[in-house]
Amino acid sequence: MLSRKGVVWIAGMLLTFGCGPKERPSEAAEAADTAGGREAVVEQTMPDSAYLQRGKAITAAAFKTLKGHLMKAMQEGGVSQALSVCAGKAPLLLDSLSEVHDALVRRVSHRPRNPANAADSFEVSLIQRYEAMRKAGEPFKPVLRKGDEAVTFYAPIPIAMPGCLRCHGTPGKDIAEEDYILIQQYYPQDQAVGFQMGDVRGLWKIVFPRQQEAI
Repeated sequence: MLSRKGVVWIAGMLLTFGCGPKERPSEAAEAADTAGGREAVVEQTMPDSAYLQRGKAITAAAFKTLKGHLMKAMQEGGVSQALSVCAGKAPLLLDSLSEVHDALVRRVSHRPRNPANAADSFEVSLIQRYEAMRKAGEPFKPVLRKGDEAVTFYAPIPIAMPGCLRCHGTPGKDIAEEDYILIQQYYPQDQAVGFQMGDVRGLWKIVFPRQQEAI
């Protein structure tokens, strides 16, 4: 389950950030708070290396979990069963990982299957950068985006296996006609087709709350 800190943070993410940063109280005020039984809270800044390490570990776990469920579904029932996993089980698995790791675990794309996973303008530009790196033969590196409330880890999701093209390739070529009909039934606004091997499909997005600690 999420810690109390994580629950409060995720609830805050659902609201607009209407308040600006608060001024740090003086040392005398902090002493008075502590003496009066109230805990003072200060931000503990984590180094970039810690966010990068955690982000890599979480994306590896998420990829392994989703891949395992999708491969099993493909083996047992083909694309139709894999689609049921994508539509029903995948969001629950990511929610579970979010709770375990006390972070928001999501995938976003410039050509989403589910409109809820549409990338914003920054994320679209990042996908374009990764695609340019791929074409230039440059290695991918994760990116951190820092805000007042959170630090966001991004890493690319490339089309890495031929089996991915059965759902994300070219209709009529990689995607069987009957499977494409099913995809459109599950996702009427689908844009996630026409990819080729190696293309950047989207991004892993891991949002970490800024670390705080009571003193």
